[in-house]
Amino acid sequence: MIDGELLTARAVALTLFGPWLMVVELAAILLLAALVTASHVGRRSNPLRKQRSMDNRNQGGNS
Repeated sequence: MIDGELLTARAVALTLFGPWLMVVELAAILLLAALVTASHVGRRSNPLRKQRSMDNRNQGGNS
C-alpha cells in the first residue's frame, strides 16, 4: 500500500485555482491557440482535385 494523505478534488481545485489561477488560464488559452493553429496547418488543399472538378463542370461530364 502507498502511504500518504488522501487527495480530493477540492484540494486539487484549490491548488490550481488559488495562487495559480492566471497561470492555468494562460496555459488553457495557449493550448487552445495551438490546437486551432495545428488544425489550420494540418489542413491540406489539393489544387489538382479543385482543377479536376472545375474541368468536369466546364465539360459537363462526370468522371
